[in-house]
Amino acid sequence: MKLVTAPPKSQQVADVIREQIKSGKIMPGQRLESVRSLAEKFSVGRQVVLSAFDILASEGLVFSHVGRGTFVAGKTAGVVSSKNYRIGFFINQSRVENFYNRNVFLGASEKSGEAGVTMLLASDDEFELKSWSKRKKLDALLVSGRVDPPLIKTLKNIGIPFVILGDYYLPSGLNVIETCDDNVIGEVMRLAWDKFKFKSAGAILGAADLRVSKELTAVVKKDMKECGVECKTKNFIYSDMEEGYCEAKKMFAKDDAPGAVFVTGQAFPGVARYLFEKSNEKDFKRPIIITAASDKYNIMYPELIDVVIYGSAREMGNSGIEEIVKLLDGEINQVKCQIQSSEFEFLK
Repeated sequence: MKLVTAPPKSQQVADVIREQIKSGKIMPGQRLESVRSLAEKFSVGRQVVLSAFDILASEGLVFSHVGRGTFVAGKTAGVVSSKNYRIGFFINQSRVENFYNRNVFLGASEKSGEAGVTMLLASDDEFELKSWSKRKKLDALLVSGRVDPPLIKTLKNIGIPFVILGDYYLPSGLNVIETCDDNVIGEVMRLAWDKFKFKSAGAILGAADLRVSKELTAVVKKDMKECGVECKTKNFIYSDMEEGYCEAKKMFAKDDAPGAVFVTGQAFPGVARYLFEKSNEKDFKRPIIITAASDKYNIMYPELIDVVIYGSAREMGNSGIEEIVKLLDGEINQVKCQIQSSEFEFLK
């Protein structure tokens, strides 16, 4: 699509999308293409597209869900229950203050209001899940954090439906919402190599026994091998807590530290703290940092990031509430969803 000089490009983009809406090419409730995709299509910057969305929103033609995208108005995008279900949000062996957990929780809270359900967060002094669920008269549970066989056994004994958010090795038949970002991360690593030409790569990941950690390791090693990049086993560090700081200290202090590192969104704040501490040391060479941002509208420490992948934390929370309401309403018998992040951006 080629744009003329005037009127402003944002107005021209808005005009094209408005016409598509009015002609029925884009239907009520349908999600618009991503900002990055539209920016490439119109050969403009991302801010031009965002300004076009603002124009259309002021006309009442579109509305935005943080973390989910921009939708055509005229039809509710999602699910609304006629019953005031009580849904518990439980984060096992972790805290809601964690950046990733916080955004999953915010996404679930946002959808709870739209769907007409009540969501309750398990507090630190209510750690006994079964008694807490009974005391709060919960209809269902959303579960995140560390999911292992003992927790699954506890969840089954409670006797109410539950949906697990995250990537784990789980028995079949459970209600699960997963991500599938491996191909995106592989693509981003290759593009980063094209630009920065680093000679070695590594990763700071979650627990070694998590499915997502194993798959990310395989993807990074495979794609870097095709680029001729060295991937030593010692440069792939795993942590149950994904705190980040100790992992960065262990990896970056070495003389043969990798030139580029993929860091999970959960581990990045700790990695950033270590990088800030080392920033005044003249001999310290910061590696290329590739990480996932769980909230694309609030990127933490962008000055330390070379490539950011816009993650799906809020969408995970949104979908968790949406699917569990369908489950409680009897519209579906099992939740089995995959959410994929496909947007990324070079910040350096």
